[in-house]
Amino acid sequence: MHQHVLSYIVGWLEVIGWIGGTAGTVFFVTQVFLGIVALFHPSYVIQTWHIVVACIGLTGVGGVANYFIHAFRLLEGLILFFSIGGFIVYVVVLLALGPRVDVYDTFFDFQDSQGWGSKCFAALVGLLGPIVTLMGADSTSHLAEETVGARKIVPRAMFVSIAISYSFGIMMNIVIMVVSTGYSEDLATRTGNAGIAIIYNATQSYAGTEVMCIILFLLLFWGLTNQIMAASRVTWAFARDGGLPGHKWLSKVNSGNVPNPAILTVLLGTCIVVLFPLASTIALNIITSFNLAALTMAYLICICVLVDARVRKGTAEDLSMDDSHFPLPRWTVWIANIVGICFLVLATIMLAFPAAPHPTAMSMNWTCVLLPGMVVFALAWYYLLGGKKNYVGPVDKLWIFV
Repeated sequence: MHQHVLSYIVGWLEVIGWIGGTAGTVFFVTQVFLGIVALFHPSYVIQTWHIVVACIGLTGVGGVANYFIHAFRLLEGLILFFSIGGFIVYVVVLLALGPRVDVYDTFFDFQDSQGWGSKCFAALVGLLGPIVTLMGADSTSHLAEETVGARKIVPRAMFVSIAISYSFGIMMNIVIMVVSTGYSEDLATRTGNAGIAIIYNATQSYAGTEVMCIILFLLLFWGLTNQIMAASRVTWAFARDGGLPGHKWLSKVNSGNVPNPAILTVLLGTCIVVLFPLASTIALNIITSFNLAALTMAYLICICVLVDARVRKGTAEDLSMDDSHFPLPRWTVWIANIVGICFLVLATIMLAFPAAPHPTAMSMNWTCVLLPGMVVFALAWYYLLGGKKNYVGPVDKLWIFV
């Protein structure tokens, strides 16, 4: 009965979450880019407006790349091998040349640098960083309608990409923690990126550091172009179902099946969000927390609906079934759903906490206000501004893939 309105709320949360997340990604790519510039030119001082202008420029370049979708597809395989090669280069160089932190400190030295009074709680508040990496885990699913045999290919692609990404990510995190000692704080401040200082501390060569940073920048920029693609498909899909204002225009595609209006909307939304640092240095962190909380809440709603349907499966007369092309043992599905719900509840709550206790109005994390406000906005648009009339949500019968 509530599936229609719940899917409408999830649609808004996903669109806002992905567009805001794209802004967070381009901000990080820009930090690396300007760090490379600062490394080349020691007299250069990074200013906030430099970051904003570079963010807008890189967003535009990433958007243009999305218009050449056919060439984009040809490059994907090459980027995969380039990514693996870059990973090998980083691991070998950092471990062979860099200093070493004590093994115990690497794995067991937890710190409460913000003064929460509990290392455990400080670690939970610090979930923002790890959760950022979860954002792209489902990006493959947003291209399902453009994939031949999607019900079979997409789940396998998600599993393979997650297995590769997180395996490499965990190993790279360990390597960085092992060598993150004795680097120049001045260089980290000047480049705006401690990672660049860590690389230079290992190589002791500006040329070698530049090469490794350029590899990192190219990989991050390609990740940005992929994120723009995924965000535009989310926007297009919700517009196609009538969920967004101007949905008739936003749902258009060109002769090559590229959703140009949706891509333009994502670019415009991203450029607006990256303007926020001009007003406050922590504004983008707050926006990132809000966007991630929006996505975790969207995932949470979807999983809860599926669990509810499975629980009531025996009594629901209208529950339809469909054969899956990617079957899992039933017990693994239950465990995954329950663990997922517990984690998402915890993550959504912790993303609303400020970085440090006793925040001021400027340093407060306003996710605790923005997230409920986003839900209220979606409900108001649904019931008062024509959303219920225009939105054609999922089918009335819930399809469960078992």
